[in-house]
Amino acid sequence: MTRQDSLDNIIAAKGNLQVRLLHEDDLPHLLQWLADPRVLEFYEGRDTTWPADRIREHFFGPPDHNAEFIRVAICLDGTPVGYGQLYQLYGPLFEEYAYPDPGQPVYAMDQFLGVPELWGQGVGTRYVRLVTDFLVSLRGAVAALLDPRKANTRAVRCYEKAGYRIVGELPAHELHEGTWQDCWLMEYAPQ
Repeated sequence: MTRQDSLDNIIAAKGNLQVRLLHEDDLPHLLQWLADPRVLEFYEGRDTTWPADRIREHFFGPPDHNAEFIRVAICLDGTPVGYGQLYQLYGPLFEEYAYPDPGQPVYAMDQFLGVPELWGQGVGTRYVRLVTDFLVSLRGAVAALLDPRKANTRAVRCYEKAGYRIVGELPAHELHEGTWQDCWLMEYAPQ
């Protein structure tokens, strides 16, 4: 993929931060990030292994639902440093999040920075703000949701700095390292 092809796939950018569509050339980055126990401690768990075939299936295969689903690379100065996925909620997901369907687009997202040296430097907050603006302004979202584990206090602080607020609890919501973990339901609702 050429640099121009990569630039053509940018869905949002601000300063040195770009969010672009994920592509097969990102496989080596995902392999590296998902081999790092520091990343796995917060994404999927350190008891999870990510060989190339599993990464291809999970990150490049079709989603398990028909709602809009966007997979992205988080880039600094054009270099991938993380992964994100944005997806529109539909029937069963509204139930899973215990969130009332407003009859207008609501999106949820998951993400991780795969370069731990960037943690705590505001990159995550900038990314969340940027994609939230993208979802509201270009996708017509009336709300955006996140569901961090309660124990992931760094992520919760990041999301609060990006304008999200805790609106509920999701008990035993995520299986992480062999234990069902409680999560927060966090919401951004534009005024």
